[in-house]
Amino acid sequence: MVRRSLALNGKRLKMKADIISGIVFFLMGCYIFFKGTLIPEAELQRGPGPGFFPMFIGILLGVLGLLLAVLCYTTRSKLLVTQPAKESEVSELFSGTNQESKIKNVVMIIFSLVVYILVLPYLGFTLTSTLFGGFYLFVFFQKNIIRSLFTSLLIAVTGYVLFKIALSVSLPTFLNKGWF
Repeated sequence: MVRRSLALNGKRLKMKADIISGIVFFLMGCYIFFKGTLIPEAELQRGPGPGFFPMFIGILLGVLGLLLAVLCYTTRSKLLVTQPAKESEVSELFSGTNQESKIKNVVMIIFSLVVYILVLPYLGFTLTSTLFGGFYLFVFFQKNIIRSLFTSLLIAVTGYVLFKIALSVSLPTFLNKGWF
């Protein structure tokens, strides 16, 4: 019974923190949107102007923050916990048995990001992001290598379509040949 009440109190505190976080994200999104509207438009411009991206991010952040706050507020009263919640995979990444394993994971992440930045101009956005994402999923989350590469390829291609095709943002290409 004590364990259930502790889990219930912990869950309520988390939901209260999520409500506050949602409100902060909503307000931050409103601020970013407002600042995006103040960016002057270019004169001979086709497509979205320089203020489009900040306004888009502001709207997205505001909507997601509001959604987080509303969902946590409405489900707060329906809270029934029978057992403590399982730790998420991300928290397990940094919850090694000792401090040394936690530091090792952080160093590996930083090192892999440095390698990603150094390789990006040569291999291009899509290939580098696929390889990095596959490595990250395989090593840190112990996923199947094929599943990791497929998931990261899907994310990289989605990023390519969003930025290169939809928003006409220049991305690094494979050996500067124009391929992905």
